[in-house]
Parts: sequence; C-alpha cells; structure tokens
Amino acid sequence: MNKILVTGYNSFIAKNFIKKIKNTNLVFHYKGDINNINNLKKIFRKKKITHFVHFAGLSREKCSVNKSECIKTNFLSIKLILNYLNTLKSKPTFIFISSSHVYKNNMKKLTEQSQTNPKTLYAKLKIKSENYIKKY
Repeated sequence: MNKILVTGYNSFIAKNFIKKIKNTNLVFHYKGDINNINNLKKIFRKKKITHFVHFAGLSREKCSVNKSECIKTNFLSIKLILNYLNTLKSKPTFIFISSSHVYKNNMKKLTEQSQTNPKTLYAKLKIKSENYIKKY
C-alpha cells in the first residue's frame, strides 16, 4: 500500500485528490510549517512515505503582499525538500502541483507544451520550482 504525504490538504484540489485516493492508499496530512524541513524529515522516517504530493504554498494574493515569505514558502521550501529527498536511499515519488498562471494568456486548451509567460511573483516561483524539480 502506498503511503502518501499530502501538503496543503485543505485546498479544493487537494481535498478532491484525497477523496479519489484514500480508499486504496494510506494518506497522511502534513499539518506543519512546510518551511520546517526537520518536521518533514521526522515524518518521512517515521511513516516510511512512498509518495509526496505538494499542494502547499502561499496564494497569489498573499504573495503580492509578502514577497519574502512567498519566496521562502513557494520556492525555497521546494529546494529544501528536494535536497533532502535526494539524500534518501529509497526516494518517494514527488508530485508538485503547479498552476495555469504560469502560461501565456490563451483561448486554446493549455498543455504542458503551451508557451509560458508568468506575470506575477506567484507564477514566476511556480515556474522556478518546476525547473528546479526537473533539474534535481
């Protein structure tokens, strides 16, 4: 059975995701500060997490008000988490939830190949996180 740790579990998308998977997987809700890597490490060791689904982050609105907290939470936390996961012998599957805000405004259906053009700090950090994840 998969042991899935979910951050940002109170978001609309996360709640629906959890509903879909909870009957066939063991789901843990991460209730701590996503910037506290030591708490995450304890949970990974204790629960033997096989999948990590990252929904957590500051909203677009909060990012426009508090830029330094946005950078810390929406990008630097990703770096800390990935750097830690890469030290593990048995690496969990990492799933990062991005945003359609990374794409250029378009009336056509968006795909992974659609042109990106992030305009807000929130969107720019989503792209930056995606690129870091791809690299590491």
